[in-house]
Amino acid sequence: AAFAAALPYGRVQVLETKDGSERFTVTATEEQSLCVMFSPDSSTLLTAGGFSDPVIHLWDARSGEARGSLEGHSAYVTDLLFTPDGSRLISSGADQTIRLWDWSTRKPAGVLRGHLDEVDGIALAPDGRNLASRCKDGSIYLWDLNKPSGHLGYQPPPSRLRLGSGTVQFTPD
Repeated sequence: AAFAAALPYGRVQVLETKDGSERFTVTATEEQSLCVMFSPDSSTLLTAGGFSDPVIHLWDARSGEARGSLEGHSAYVTDLLFTPDGSRLISSGADQTIRLWDWSTRKPAGVLRGHLDEVDGIALAPDGRNLASRCKDGSIYLWDLNKPSGHLGYQPPPSRLRLGSGTVQFTPD
């Protein structure tokens, strides 16, 4: 088992949990990485979020070898998460969008639009259907991910709540 830590100057270090030894360090971007996570099967390290870098970088989680990237955001990525079944990656960005990715093909699978400022956090219900997204302007949108893909990004969010700063989180049920 391993854990990853974002370090200054865009470096991400992966350490072994058993003894704290370094597995590898990569330079993901020229700036601080905001998002660091492992794929559900622990084979891939994902990094994103340098303020001038809109790309999600993929790395082999054992060796640190570059494994490509996911490109679609037009501004930096603010958050990453996987659906509970591991089939889709969801990313939010400063470009006011939430992007869905088919993890098996590493291809885009939809875009959710509606926020009027940076989307700075996302949370997914345990059933993998309802997504909450938080905007820098304090609004929270709820999205139904089971809608047909043709409607993704074109349906108005079903509710909008005004909140102060903070993150979004679902209860386990």
